[in-house]
This record gives sequence, C-alpha cells and structure tokens, in this order.
Amino acid sequence: MPTTDQIDFFFTYRVLDEDLFEKYLATVLPVTEKEEPYVLEYNLARAADGTILQHERYENEEAIGRHLALTAEPRTRWDPSRLGGTVTSPSPDNSRRQENETD
Repeated sequence: MPTTDQIDFFFTYRVLDEDLFEKYLATVLPVTEKEEPYVLEYNLARAADGTILQHERYENEEAIGRHLALTAEPRTRWDPSRLGGTVTSPSPDNSRRQENETD
C-alpha cells in the first residue's frame, strides 16, 4: 500500500443556527477554494435527518496549520456551541498512527 502524507478529517454534526452557519460558510469556502491549493477536498453534505456530513482532505500536516491560520478570523465568529450532537474527527497524530497500524 503506498504511503501518503495526506490527512482526512470527517465531521458529523447538526447546525442549530442556520443563518450563522451560512454566513460562516460564505466567508470560509471562497477563501479555501481560491487561496488554499493544499486543501485538496472540502465537502459538505446534509443527510436526510439534517445532520451535516463534512470531509476535509489536506496535502499534509503543515497544510492543516496553514488552513487554520488563514481562516482564524472567521472561526472566531463561529461559536461551536451552536452545533448539536458530536463533532468527530481524528487528530493528525491519530490519523498517522492509525494509518501505520494498518500497513
């Protein structure tokens, strides 16, 4: 199996404040699309029950830090308490560890 530095994050959550969520996406998504070639994928879908399914793929661990730095200001306006349910995602260390365990 080929090795890669790419890191995937998967999130599932419910949005409790749709207006704020839409404003957040309208701010962050254009930046990600235009200025972050190291963000390889950034996908959102809504399940039938309203749960948001989010997948992000980064070129490498450094790309995560660059993305977080570039989107830091909009994220200060996004209050995670406005999400219901659980946000789940592996940490970069866990992703790498899990990948190595399956080799």
